[in-house]
Amino acid sequence: MKKLLLGLIILLATTFAFGQSNRAGIIQVGLGGGIALGWASVEFTNLNLKNSETQNGVGVAGNFNVRGQYGISKKFSAGILLRKDWGAFSVSENDFEDSFEMLVSTFAFGFEGKIYLINKDKFNLNIAPSFGYTTGSTETIDYNPDLNGGASGLNYGLTTGINLYFGSSSKYGMSADIGFTGSSLSGSFDGVKDNEYKIKGANFYIGLGFSTRF
Repeated sequence: MKKLLLGLIILLATTFAFGQSNRAGIIQVGLGGGIALGWASVEFTNLNLKNSETQNGVGVAGNFNVRGQYGISKKFSAGILLRKDWGAFSVSENDFEDSFEMLVSTFAFGFEGKIYLINKDKFNLNIAPSFGYTTGSTETIDYNPDLNGGASGLNYGLTTGINLYFGSSSKYGMSADIGFTGSSLSGSFDGVKDNEYKIKGANFYIGLGFSTRF
């Protein structure tokens, strides 16, 4: 029993050593993916008639992302976020059709900062606000007629994340994030000059990834 307790103490001391996983000058790089579920809306505007109508529904999206952080101090780091998203928005009932879906494929880039609540050698807990720009394409399904278009605008988020590093070098590990993401995009359908649309989304996000630091 004493040997077991001693082993646990040594393990904890090794995992939560006196160093910091983030500090001034350190670089952290991550590759990951995630899924977002939540609310979305599309506002269609007829430029000739000067009227608009908003259709509400639900949205789901998956992404692949690359993240880089540069340590400013033990408590703060800042960096960039690159993300490829594939999403779908579904309207169950509206004035134009019984139902339709809009598929969205976008590329996003932006800035992300991290505030470290816990900062140990092999473990950190952080809060990460982010904002950036999104651009991509849209496609309607079961819409009469089906249309293709483009959309671009702002993205933003606020997540809570952990990083856990392994091994004697503590250079490689895994990350997990949970929180809120949103976007506000605008665009128009190809070949349709008198109509515009705005897509807004607010989602619950969860993600996993691999990370390294040097």
